[in-house]
Amino acid sequence: MKKLIIALALITSPAMAADIYIPAAEAQPVETYDWSGFYVGVYGGAGAIVNEITAGPLNLNGIGGEGVFGGAMAGYDFQLGSFVIGAQGEIGIGNLETSLSVPGFNLDASPTWDYSVSLRGGMLVHERALLYLIGGYTHAEYEVNIPGASFEQDYDGWHVGTGLDVAVTDSIFAGVEYRYTQLSGENWTVTGLDVEPSSHTARLRVGYRF
Repeated sequence: MKKLIIALALITSPAMAADIYIPAAEAQPVETYDWSGFYVGVYGGAGAIVNEITAGPLNLNGIGGEGVFGGAMAGYDFQLGSFVIGAQGEIGIGNLETSLSVPGFNLDASPTWDYSVSLRGGMLVHERALLYLIGGYTHAEYEVNIPGASFEQDYDGWHVGTGLDVAVTDSIFAGVEYRYTQLSGENWTVTGLDVEPSSHTARLRVGYRF
């Protein structure tokens, strides 16, 4: 009897083994961050402004000052592999003030608000880190104060810069940016001065990507 049981076990074991199925572990998809889409955000920073001032034959360059600024931004990015291109608009306020004082004459001027439209493009240095270049059009409105008078002056110009954005979560990003802005020369008819401002600024930016 014992030999019969052993023989039956040897016969049935291969068949039973064939019926046993052990499913293989399924590979989990790897999630990657997508930079494409709309975003909104805020920014703030500090910088220095320099003015080239012309009054008849007299030319003064390097008169300027420092200040802070902030604003809101909105844009859209499109990812192409490791590259990202996009467009951005922003509006801000600030007080990069310039003061000029000579015997018998004092002047204070600063951009009260500005807006810009930019194109930007960059490359991923990490799945969640984008190094980019930015450039475009800038419009700024200056407030000028002199003894007994105050007036506003509009400026148009351009800007270029570079920055780094990091995706903190799937929706929130933060970044740093350096920007150089050059505005065209405008004649302040009240003072007789021709003033051409430029600025160097650094900013922090935080946004929400949809």
